[in-house]
Amino acid sequence: MSLLKISKSLGRKISPVELVKQSLAKIKKDNPVFNAFITVCKDQALADAVCIEG
Repeated sequence: MSLLKISKSLGRKISPVELVKQSLAKIKKDNPVFNAFITVCKDQALADAVCIEG
């Protein structure tokens, strides 16, 4: 699902950048326990969110 669709589906206004920041914080907090991500491309995710935000 795209960032734009996710932000719209939340039922409240949230910017793509804020959504990515919240997601990255959750990954940072939980990944040591679950080891769900091998690589997290933080810079690219934030850059993409900025582009979407316009």
